[in-house]
Amino acid sequence: MKKYQLLMMLSYFIIMTSCAVKKSQIPLIEDQELPLVGDKIVYEAIIEDSELSKAEMYAASKRFIANTFKSAKSVIQTEDESTGLIICKGITTIKHPESRTLVFSSSNVGGYKSFTMQFESKEGRCRVKIYDIIEDNSLSQYSRSFSLEEILLDLAKKVNDSQGENKIKRKLIFNESVLLVNSNFYALLDSFKESVSQYKSNDDW
Repeated sequence: MKKYQLLMMLSYFIIMTSCAVKKSQIPLIEDQELPLVGDKIVYEAIIEDSELSKAEMYAASKRFIANTFKSAKSVIQTEDESTGLIICKGITTIKHPESRTLVFSSSNVGGYKSFTMQFESKEGRCRVKIYDIIEDNSLSQYSRSFSLEEILLDLAKKVNDSQGENKIKRKLIFNESVLLVNSNFYALLDSFKESVSQYKSNDDW
């Protein structure tokens, strides 16, 4: 049995929490969907611009990395201009869910997260992926860094193991956690899309 049965667990807990539960005054957040590829969380977008060649799309990706992470040399792990591939490491800060105060939970999506970002450039388009999202505890006393999959799986299990009011509270924490994570990484993809759209205009001076 695989270590992470995330897709099955999340589907199961959403079905279970939709069953009869006492009404509550706790504000609810609509069920959130994670971009799952197998048992991994992967954010992906295909950016298209027919006016950009493969070389220009590649250059636009490198410019975005330099502007976003401040030092392209320190974050790029792999780059191959002939294939259009760039793989880099980044760090972001995710807000702590406000709902986490409703009930104790050791799992939390908030804080520093490291991640891998991959760019695959072709003529007129670029596919970008974000994956391997992990807690960054490099400046912490904790030696273990949990993956985003582990954190959300633990939150999902807590929903399944709860009943009544606690179940509603824990579901709120889970949904807000997914909302914060999705908002953070989809915003990063949108930022890349905007950067690509401005690539040529930035050269007209």
